[in-house]
Amino acid sequence: MKVVVGTHPIPQKYLLTHTNLCTWESPEWDDIIRPTMTDEKTRLAYD
Repeated sequence: MKVVVGTHPIPQKYLLTHTNLCTWESPEWDDIIRPTMTDEKTRLAYD
């Protein structure tokens, strides 16, 4: 399945969940999630 990265911000609840799970701590994830990381106000709007 093809995935388009960067089409919407990461919701705050996703950030909290994946931070607790340490999902995104590997270096290869940095490039993948960087375009979708926004400020907290925007992430909360997408919750």
